[in-house]
Amino acid sequence: MDYQATHVSPRTGPIQGVTDRLRMFVVAVMDLINLQSQLVVEDSKDAQRYIKAAGIALMIAVVMLVTALPMLGFGVVEWLVERGWQRSIASLVFGATLTVVAAALMLFAWKSSSRATHSFANSRREAIANLAWIRDSIERQNTHE
Repeated sequence: MDYQATHVSPRTGPIQGVTDRLRMFVVAVMDLINLQSQLVVEDSKDAQRYIKAAGIALMIAVVMLVTALPMLGFGVVEWLVERGWQRSIASLVFGATLTVVAAALMLFAWKSSSRATHSFANSRREAIANLAWIRDSIERQNTHE
């Protein structure tokens, strides 16, 4: 009796076709998630590089203002007073000069840290494209059935 039985291929039915397409779709989605996570890691490394530069510039500015400037300020003001400047004018000019230098360093720190946010543009763009592809794949599956 066994020799008379015909074996039905499990791949010929419509359910198996849907299962195969679903399996391939899940594999593709998993590959996209893997690639997306790798891109986020690379963008994080890029952002960290910018943040380090900004942190170093800010640290230098703070250390400079806190430690060296009072002594330097007294010296410059006294030198200007010896040259005939009024003490108040010499103090204001030197203080304004230091403020401009500190502001320039802080501006550099701000620009460097703001570049860090742009590092994730690749991840964001790829995530949007991947989601659009997943949505289109689902819509194509629904229109073919």
